[in-house]
Amino acid sequence: MIFTKNRLIVLSGISILSGCANITLPVLTPPAPPITIKESVSQICKEADENQVRANQYYNGKTLTITGEVASVNELFNPRYRIYMIAGKKLRIHASTENQAYAMKLTNGKQATVTGVIQNLTYDHNGCSISLKDAHF
Repeated sequence: MIFTKNRLIVLSGISILSGCANITLPVLTPPAPPITIKESVSQICKEADENQVRANQYYNGKTLTITGEVASVNELFNPRYRIYMIAGKKLRIHASTENQAYAMKLTNGKQATVTGVIQNLTYDHNGCSISLKDAHF
């Protein structure tokens, strides 16, 4: 009787698992890389001045590369490092990164080129501000 119970338990387990043979798992594809912006920064800021909501809808999530003067390098919580840059008279860049090596190589008052994903655009009496996440220098 014990022998029969063991066979019954083994056969039950096999029959349960055999139902899994026809299950198809979804194929996970990596996310597409962000689209690189072709418009000039002056065009982006002009659109932000005309309508910030529309500009953010269009540009957020796209990659931008820009050069400016490093104004400050700060260590915060999340994201860990924030770099504030100035490009021209009315353009401010707020770049964030988790990479300490990027933050360590920057110097206030020196030029740097940053590439990052646009997170937010604003335009007010101080001019245009572009916030970038996942920045690298």
